[in-house]
Amino acid sequence: MKSRAVLFALMYGFLLQSQDLTLKYEIKMQGMPAEMAVYSEMQGVNYFKGEQCRTEIENMMFSIKTYVNNQEAIFCQDMMDQKMYYKRTRKEIEAERAKVTDEPKIQSTQETKTILGYPCKKYTITQQTKDKSEITSEVWVTESLKLPEAYYLFNSRGNMPSNKLTGTVLLMETPVKMQGTEVKSIMRVTEVITTPLDAKLFKANTEGYTETTFQEMKNQMRGMGGMR
Repeated sequence: MKSRAVLFALMYGFLLQSQDLTLKYEIKMQGMPAEMAVYSEMQGVNYFKGEQCRTEIENMMFSIKTYVNNQEAIFCQDMMDQKMYYKRTRKEIEAERAKVTDEPKIQSTQETKTILGYPCKKYTITQQTKDKSEITSEVWVTESLKLPEAYYLFNSRGNMPSNKLTGTVLLMETPVKMQGTEVKSIMRVTEVITTPLDAKLFKANTEGYTETTFQEMKNQMRGMGGMR
């Protein structure tokens, strides 16, 4: 990802980008009944080494592992003991992104705070929903942690332009509707680790998974209300 500004000295920034990186995070739904919230809360961890990354996210009902490099991503999904995986290429993703015409509006603010020892700046991201209403997310971004461009490309959801932010999101709050209830989704990075990572961690393991296609998986998730 291109850097437009840095908050630390250039040498420190160079050393930081050369480090392996692990980000642990959680996603919680604020405002939901306790008996429902337990199913929507998620825990995740993202690993980064050079241009490679591996992401993991899970809750009580599913787990997803994604292996990403510059040219392709392999998504492995385990939902209620049904294990499926599919591949997506950079060419496919870039073709889809080129057709996007309703990109969200990103606005910078003057608000700053420190999260896990990293200086962060607040941004707002406003995007249009299917019913033409708007939702606005508040995100706190640090420019002292740089992630691979391929991570943003393959992990963007819909028209979310995460790769247009000049840094790493450590906290994001988004208003959402779940089963007719107005709630707030809160994604929070809970730990940043910079110890070296084994290259084997980034080799996709599809043993026990059945190969499918992105379109087949998308149709299945639409039927369950989980994918746009």
